[in-house]
Amino acid sequence: MTQLPLMNPTFLIDANCLIEPYNRYYSPRFALSAPFWQHLHNLVNSGQVAIIDKVRDEVYGHNCPEVDTWLDAVNSSLVVCEEENRIIQAYRTVLNQVANPENGYQPTAVREWADRSIADPWLIATAKFYGATIVTFEQSQAELDRPWKHPKIPTVASQLAISTESLFTFMQNDRSF
Repeated sequence: MTQLPLMNPTFLIDANCLIEPYNRYYSPRFALSAPFWQHLHNLVNSGQVAIIDKVRDEVYGHNCPEVDTWLDAVNSSLVVCEEENRIIQAYRTVLNQVANPENGYQPTAVREWADRSIADPWLIATAKFYGATIVTFEQSQAELDRPWKHPKIPTVASQLAISTESLFTFMQNDRSF
């Protein structure tokens, strides 16, 4: 049985939006960020925001014990990507997008994202499945830098008509933050 939120999420959170706030803004005084983490937890529980299992796997156990505890608290709401056939189909579409030489990626990019443990292509595939926006700190790649060695979420997502926004834009637009 697929573990999916009760509602279709409007937003999916990238790993860097969990790691960066912890490492850069709130560590070592995690208690200062309790309202941020509680609100994000509430958004996940409501089904408006989702965390995919691949993002959890990238973040979990990397010297962020408070974030690990937070992830444990939302574990029952995780989207399990490889248990939903339409997400797997969308994942193949994402890999094909990166593999197509006309789209500006070097072969190293294809090899990098072909690793099933890499969360980024799964995040894009899940956003495609739900019609969700990806919340990430990554920036789009410059056209002048083509062909790209490493795919970036905003570039690939844009090529597939999937929206992305920064965590700060997400927080600003969510009036309850």
